[in-house]
Amino acid sequence: MRPKVFLSAGRTETPQQEAFVAAVTQCLQDDGFDIVRAQWSSEQPLKPIWRKMRECAGTAVIAFERLHFERGVEFRGAAKEKPLEHIAFPTVWNQIEATMAYTLGHPLLVVVEDNLRDEGLLEGRYDWYVQRVPLDPAVFSQREFRGVMTDWKERVIQGPEKKSRELAPDPESITVGQLLGSLKPAQLWGVVATIVTVLAAVFTAAFQLGQLTAQR
Repeated sequence: MRPKVFLSAGRTETPQQEAFVAAVTQCLQDDGFDIVRAQWSSEQPLKPIWRKMRECAGTAVIAFERLHFERGVEFRGAAKEKPLEHIAFPTVWNQIEATMAYTLGHPLLVVVEDNLRDEGLLEGRYDWYVQRVPLDPAVFSQREFRGVMTDWKERVIQGPEKKSRELAPDPESITVGQLLGSLKPAQLWGVVATIVTVLAAVFTAAFQLGQLTAQR
């Protein structure tokens, strides 16, 4: 029986994104995995995702640009305030699904587009190796990528930590608090900071757009 792996990837909106996700999916299938992805549901979104992830033995996170801001400010109004330029973020669901995978004890394969801001569980300083790459399927033939993929594949086949699966809460009762409570402090603050940053950036962009519209 082919092991199932959950693929966390945002909605593709450019030919480059579509080609990259399709290539990753084909690569995983060629390596003997069945791919499981989130689907629309009438339930609260965490529950169906949680159930699907519990069927899987590992998770692959493919993070690429969703939001891009030419200019911004970090720590606005503080003594360490600093300007930011050309900041890009992936969908926040990459962070949420990576958190859920970590809670379940899944081996994580994390591939991040090289222009994204280093934030949350997509940073390369936790219990997994983060590959920052251009959205070019040619990277799959690189020695580093194949080496990381092979190691991850072996850990997926061996199965996630049994203890983590046994301690995982029932999908019908899962809450955001339970997910975040399972993280280490540094990981928790990374996820929270990323979500807050993305939301603040969206609100700022919407406000500026509203001002421009009102001036016309």
